[in-house]
Amino acid sequence: MSTNPALEAVRSRAEGGDPIAQANLAQALLGQDLDEAISWMEKSAAQGQAEAMYFLGVWHTEGALKPREMAKGIKYLEQAEKKGLALARHYQAVLKAKGIGGLPDWNAAVEDLIGLAQKENPFALSQLGFLMGMTGEPEVMAIGGKLIEAAAIRGNPQACEFIKNPATEKEPVNKIWLEKAIEVLKTLPKPPLPNPENFSLKPRIAVFPGIISHEISDYLKSRAKPRLKPSMVIDHIRGSFVQEDFRTSTEHRFLPGQSDLVIHAVCERIAQATE
Repeated sequence: MSTNPALEAVRSRAEGGDPIAQANLAQALLGQDLDEAISWMEKSAAQGQAEAMYFLGVWHTEGALKPREMAKGIKYLEQAEKKGLALARHYQAVLKAKGIGGLPDWNAAVEDLIGLAQKENPFALSQLGFLMGMTGEPEVMAIGGKLIEAAAIRGNPQACEFIKNPATEKEPVNKIWLEKAIEVLKTLPKPPLPNPENFSLKPRIAVFPGIISHEISDYLKSRAKPRLKPSMVIDHIRGSFVQEDFRTSTEHRFLPGQSDLVIHAVCERIAQATE
């Protein structure tokens, strides 16, 4: 039994049938009692709590805390989306782009973002803006900047990093900008690669200067920063990852549930360079 008064207060509300408290208790118990955490999350989802449905959807599609069952995971995500949880649609866009649970479908993924952007969702506006910035086309990049500014006005952290002093007046998003986004993002942005600087042929070691822009680099750092943890090393004796004092870096690995279409586009850009 926990001696944490705040946790016990949440537990009391959860036991009383409060679905939000059940979902909160589940998240609090993840590092303590996984089975109980999952049980509370399932109870919350059974009462229609959208966030609980989302978490179960992610767990089932990633095979992390629950056995990997794609159909079950997608069903949870669709239910969460119907409840109005934008995050569920964001995650489904990533699954479609990566081809997790089916064939890769970039167009369908972008359509999900457009649908959210039409509702002025700041995360969707931000992603569309940065993706347009990756095209390298000045006219498209200018419109992308307007979408990023619209996202910054609505509080998106990555957009706020890019637009330091956004306007305070929240005007409706210009439909023409979204129409342009649909037009130019029919295919994944793949501008010509920079010429590589070869340092070795066997093994091949090359650097592609400017393969992503400073803006996209800042975007990645902003997305990773809240999740950074000390880097691990492999313990060959125990067969596990452990933390050692001699490795002082930090890292974050973007699983699908923490990724987005900008991160996916960066991964594809790197893959393009290694073909």
